[in-house]
Amino acid sequence: MLWWDFRGSGASPLTPWTNQEVEQLNQSGIALLTATTRYTRENQAALRPILGAKKQLVFMCPRMLGNDPVPHHPLRDRIQSLIHGNLPTFDVDRHLADLVAVPAFNAAPPVLDTFPHRQVPGIRRWWKLLNGQQLGARDLESFSSAAKFIFNPAAWVLRYKAQLKAGRLFANELVGGARQRGNLLHRLTELIFGPSSSLDWKTASRKQMDQWLESEWQKLLPAEGANLLLPGNRGVAQGLLDEAKLAIWSLIEQLRAASITKTTVNLSPPQAPFVGGNLYGFIDLAAENAAGQAAVIDLKYNGYDQKKDELAYNLQLQLAIYAYLIAKGASWPESAFFILKRHALLAQHDGFFPGARIVPAKSSPSGLKECWKEFETLWHWRRTLLNQGWIECAVSGTDPLDGTGPMRNSTSPIERWHLENAIDSFNDFNALTGWEVNA
Repeated sequence: MLWWDFRGSGASPLTPWTNQEVEQLNQSGIALLTATTRYTRENQAALRPILGAKKQLVFMCPRMLGNDPVPHHPLRDRIQSLIHGNLPTFDVDRHLADLVAVPAFNAAPPVLDTFPHRQVPGIRRWWKLLNGQQLGARDLESFSSAAKFIFNPAAWVLRYKAQLKAGRLFANELVGGARQRGNLLHRLTELIFGPSSSLDWKTASRKQMDQWLESEWQKLLPAEGANLLLPGNRGVAQGLLDEAKLAIWSLIEQLRAASITKTTVNLSPPQAPFVGGNLYGFIDLAAENAAGQAAVIDLKYNGYDQKKDELAYNLQLQLAIYAYLIAKGASWPESAFFILKRHALLAQHDGFFPGARIVPAKSSPSGLKECWKEFETLWHWRRTLLNQGWIECAVSGTDPLDGTGPMRNSTSPIERWHLENAIDSFNDFNALTGWEVNA
């Protein structure tokens, strides 16, 4: 079998669609193939000639394409990794130029390396250490670590006890990724609501705000979004600026409707003691109205449905932690999520933010103080299990009552806090938590 033009595809993209176009297609009910599916399909296509060759497989590899060297096909490196020595090669150009000096190709088959088969570890809901001596409390926790501790202790142990973390290039999206979009919009809100802003958001018109944002955007992009200035990405940058104008103006209208007179961005209250040690955090936006009442607002680029569910089931832990840091046992502030992409303010009631989209709690009592009390109950429960050496690995395909865990308290003492597999898509340690059968 002959494989003609055996070479890599270079830097050509796997899909012609931009992230913005993919989002528009998704909103129209069109689901494109995922990157995993595309890679799987390409891998299977590359294996067809390998599996189809009965006697010999010959690859014809060009040296140059125009003035550029031709990149290797990925399959070439995979084959090379399985044999002793180098792949047998034959220079056709040199042979045709001098048949005597360059004899015909000796097609001796390469010697394959053998690798022993190893069974990948299966998934388990419960990990058991001899005791919990290595799983003791930490001095300082944040919302991020607290959420792992409650909902996925295995991730908490791997990250903060084993000190494992993702590499610098892990999931690095260079153009138009949701993380970069969110960061840039966050920065604009910091600039407009911060103490050094040259725009008074309380009195500015929509036109004045748009002009101010356009000016700041031109300064912000070279510093924090230079990749969006590359040819072909200007449309993404302009679309994000338009998105920012809608979102920030909507937020300004909400703050005006609530009679907000003071705003503070990236507020870092003093650390506060709690049942697990000490707690700290950075609040995206803290506000105070004309009556002196305080509120905390967490800005999210996306996640509208998720935050609605948190408010509905009174699981708004991030807001509760920020409010606790401000309250210090006194009067608790009000709170809300602001979803930048949907330019929507979400709150449990309209007593403080009259223009918010209301998501009433499905249970009573509710509110930040109740959420905090339940969080403390859950922390005690998790800490007791860890002290005994029990680590729950809440990944899909497992059951907390599979018979391998502790005899009692294998499920959350508060049913609403049992977010089955909710952490899967945000877990950096999926490759370390075991594999399903036939994975």
